[in-house]
Amino acid sequence: MNIDLCKSIGANTGIVKCDRRRDVPVLFLLGTKEFTEEEYCGDMRAAILAAVALPNGAPGKLYPVRGVENVVDNTAENTTGTTGLGRTITFSEGKPNYQFGLITGINTEIALRKFNRSNIPVFVIDRAGQMWGWRKADGSFAGYSAEPFTDGKPFSDGASVDTAYTNFNLAFEDVTEFFDAAAVKVLDFPSSDIQGLLDAELYLISNAGEEHVFGVRYRNAELCNDVDLIEEYGAILADAGNFAGANYGPAATPLTVTAVSQGGGGIEVTYDAVTYAAIPEGTLIRQPFAPPATLAEAGLTGTEVQGLNWNKSAPTT
Repeated sequence: MNIDLCKSIGANTGIVKCDRRRDVPVLFLLGTKEFTEEEYCGDMRAAILAAVALPNGAPGKLYPVRGVENVVDNTAENTTGTTGLGRTITFSEGKPNYQFGLITGINTEIALRKFNRSNIPVFVIDRAGQMWGWRKADGSFAGYSAEPFTDGKPFSDGASVDTAYTNFNLAFEDVTEFFDAAAVKVLDFPSSDIQGLLDAELYLISNAGEEHVFGVRYRNAELCNDVDLIEEYGAILADAGNFAGANYGPAATPLTVTAVSQGGGGIEVTYDAVTYAAIPEGTLIRQPFAPPATLAEAGLTGTEVQGLNWNKSAPTT
């Protein structure tokens, strides 16, 4: 008597015409965003750009990484063993691992190294406009679990192109996600539409009682070359709504902003005089700033202004 257990093994293997294959990666999207079927079968461009425009650290935020000029496959070999009669048995499959050579500058390199040794989902977009991830049991489209690591770029040796790269390494952590549950979305727009945000910072220029003057700048690794945003975007930045949510102290007590205007070499912000006067010196004051999407709607695109925390002090003017 024979028992057939093969019905529980495998899957149909008919050829799918025009089936998709992975191509050379050109862009990565790091982050926890999971796309619903409504999104990936609808306006995927809008869904991606909305996730990129979220503030740093927000749930579902995506961080684009681009500039790939070289690919090295560092995937480990499968772990195998050989029986006494010569049969090879595969014990475990090598996890996909790649090194991507990026042509990028020091500011981007510093930002990328902040992801080192993290565990974060990653979508991969290749040069054929295919966006790769995996399909979860609920039908959502998620990035592959991965650990990124960016090597600091040494000085060039002037002879080898390899020394021109900032190496961005991705160690994918789950072969089931990567191979068995793989899913792909063919994008109907160029990947160049997906651009990461730049970090700008709010900083305190001066204060006199409840009256404060803030500046906004891109902080540059190149010394003496920060980019001030007030001259070009002052009218956008000096909107009272951008300064909503100010608070102070351990209980995050609200601190009302009563006036905002451009002037004094920056943005003049006045807080409620009675409340401000009652705050003890040394108390932590927090001034958040409007999210990137709000700034983009007003005309300042591709920028996240980081809010400022400072301890109340005596006037500086």
